[in-house]
Amino acid sequence: HAPLASINLEVTNPNLAGLPLRKLPTLRDSGAVVSRFSRGGVASVPRPETALQLGDMLHVVGPREALDALKVIVGVESPVDVKALPGDIVARQVIVTRHAPLGKTIDELALSARFGVTVTRVHRSGIELPVKPELGVHYADSLVVVGPSEGIDRVAAELGDSQKLLQHPHVIPIFVALLLGVLLGSMPLY
Repeated sequence: HAPLASINLEVTNPNLAGLPLRKLPTLRDSGAVVSRFSRGGVASVPRPETALQLGDMLHVVGPREALDALKVIVGVESPVDVKALPGDIVARQVIVTRHAPLGKTIDELALSARFGVTVTRVHRSGIELPVKPELGVHYADSLVVVGPSEGIDRVAAELGDSQKLLQHPHVIPIFVALLLGVLLGSMPLY
């Protein structure tokens, strides 16, 4: 996987005025995520139902090809760094250590709708993955979550975010696997 990039875009396409963010062409399946947006000089986390307006600034994270495609649709690259604008937004890595979210997709977790946050990156075994709705969550995934502090705290509580659990191996499954291996290995093959 190529490393993810980011870009600040200004909405200059009049066809997008009033369009909810979730209906922005190519966004959903491209692996690109709008992590922040600004209207009136204040940064906030957009929701899927956020209606775009001309002049809105979007901070988008994703594969370079997806960002280039969005730039053609949205408008122009902006010199304004949306991440540097004032607002109640923080970014934090949250590690999946609870079993409840395992196997669920980013879409099924619905973190944006439930907590007002956006997942911008997923790190799995040292590989940075683009965030797509169908991406499943695995144990020890590190999710970069952007949003208000209280929303991120609630996400961390739901996903686990426990370094302590990562440092202690799950001994029982290892023991069972070894025992099964010994039992199967001791059976004669006639």
